[in-house]
Amino acid sequence: MFIQAIFWLRGKGAVMLAGYNTMPKEEKAKYNERALLKFAGIMMFPMNAFLSGMIFCMAFGHNWIALGLGAAFMATVLFMVFWVNFSDKFKRKDLPPQPSL
Repeated sequence: MFIQAIFWLRGKGAVMLAGYNTMPKEEKAKYNERALLKFAGIMMFPMNAFLSGMIFCMAFGHNWIALGLGAAFMATVLFMVFWVNFSDKFKRKDLPPQPSL
């Protein structure tokens, strides 16, 4: 996960973003790929820390701490999903406005 985060921070590997890689080209054109990759790369660092800590705690029998780290991991994932889907930060600004239906 750490290496994947480095790739995304460098603006590479959009094909590995789930959902984005299956979009048609017209839909991909609506998003700022660089900003999306940078956000995903930044969010991979706490996810990596939570997952590593969870594995470490489980190996030494601290299951309650591992459970808390797992909850933090899931909260980070949910935050990412909601932020990407409901924020205009990743939409391209240079597109003409779409007529409303």
